[in-house]
Amino acid sequence: MKFKLPILLIISILPIIKPAPVALTAPLLQDGGQDYVVQVDDWLSKLADKFYGNIFAFPAIVEATNTRASEDSSYTFITDPDVIEVGQKLYIPSADEATILLGNDVLSVTGHSANTQGFPITIENCGLTITVDAPPQRAVTMNQSATEIMLALDLQDKMVGTAYIDDKILPEYADAYNKIPVLSDQYPSQEILFDIEPDFIYGSFASAFDDSAAGPREELMKLGIAAYLSPFSCEDTSLRPTVATMDIVYREILDIGRIFGVSDRAEALVNEMKADLEAVKTTVSQVDTPMSVFWFDSGDDQPFVGAGSGVPNLLIELAGGKNIFSDVEGSWATVSWEEVIARDADAIVVIEADWSTAQEKIDLLTNTPTYAGMKAVQAEHFIIIPFSNTTAGVRNATTVRMVAKGLYPEIFQ
Repeated sequence: MKFKLPILLIISILPIIKPAPVALTAPLLQDGGQDYVVQVDDWLSKLADKFYGNIFAFPAIVEATNTRASEDSSYTFITDPDVIEVGQKLYIPSADEATILLGNDVLSVTGHSANTQGFPITIENCGLTITVDAPPQRAVTMNQSATEIMLALDLQDKMVGTAYIDDKILPEYADAYNKIPVLSDQYPSQEILFDIEPDFIYGSFASAFDDSAAGPREELMKLGIAAYLSPFSCEDTSLRPTVATMDIVYREILDIGRIFGVSDRAEALVNEMKADLEAVKTTVSQVDTPMSVFWFDSGDDQPFVGAGSGVPNLLIELAGGKNIFSDVEGSWATVSWEEVIARDADAIVVIEADWSTAQEKIDLLTNTPTYAGMKAVQAEHFIIIPFSNTTAGVRNATTVRMVAKGLYPEIFQ
C-alpha cells in the first residue's frame, strides 16, 4: 500500500516552505512518537490497535520505522509487514504523524459508495447478528466453497482476495477467479488481510476465523468488517445442523445473495440446483434396491469415512444409494477396517485430495489381500470425487449426479 500526502495538506504547507525544495520530500516525522522494541506475541496490527485504537493503521508504523532505518541502522527496515521479530527496534509515530502518513487511506475501509436500496439488512449467522448498510465492495473468501459461491453469483468484481483452495476451481469460474488476488495458499495472516482493507470476510470453516487466521468474527465486526461463516461450521458446535440438508446449503447461498444485494441471482442459482436434483431423483426412482456405498476420505491404518449426518451421507442418499455408515453419529468418523469389510459395500466413493490421492487409496484397497476381497474392490467399482465436492456449496447438485451415474451408469446412458 502506498501512502501519499493529501493534496490539501501539501497546499497548506507550501506558504511556509522556505526556498530549499528538499523540504517537500523530507519525512514528516518529528519527535512526537516513540521507539519500541518488539516483544513476544507482537504483530503490527496489534501494535496499531494498542497505540492508535485502529488495526488498519499499522502501515504508518512500517513507513515511519523504515524512514528512521534509512538514517539510523539501529532501527529495523521492515520488508515484510507480516514478519517482525522479538528484539527489533521500531518507531511508533504519534497519532498526528500516523494521520499524515496514512492520509485518508485508513478511513476508506467503510467509505465505499454502493447502491443501498433495500439496505440495511440483518442476518442471523451462527449466533451472531450481521448487519450491513450497503453491499460489501471489498470481500475476501477464505475457503474454496465460499469462493465458488461468490463466483457463481457473479460477485468477482466485489472480491479483493481469496485463499485456501483445495482443488482446481470449477472451469466455468476459472476466468473470473484468475483475476482475483490469491492472498495465501492457506489462510493469510491478519496483516495481509488488513492491508487490503476488506469490508467482508467469508469462510466455509470455523478455522478461517481462528486467531492465527482472520481472527474472531466478533472482533472483526467491531472493526466494521462483516464476517460470515457457513452454517455447517459454526464456532459453537451446538449451533451446527444435526443433519446436513440441501435447505441449509440453499440458505447459505441466499444469505450471501441478500448481503450483496443480488437475491435474484441467488434464487436463480438455488432453483437451478433444485431442478438438477429433481432430475436425478426422477432417474434413480427406477432403482429397486439401493446400492450400498463406502465413502472413503482418507486413512491407511484406520479409514476416515463419511458418517450419518454430514454432506457425504446427504449426497449418497440423494444419489439413490445407502451409506454403509449411516448409523454412525457425526458428519465424519474414524472406523476400523474390520467394520468396512463386514459391511462390504457395493461401491466405494474415493476422495481425490492432494494429501490423500484417490489412486493411493485404490492401490491400498487392491494391493491389500484383506481388503481386495470386498465386493466393490473385486468389481473395481470406484467413484472418484474431488475433496471440494464434499463441502456444502454450489458443487453439491452436480456431485449428486456424479455419484448417481457412478452407481447406476446403465440408467444414465
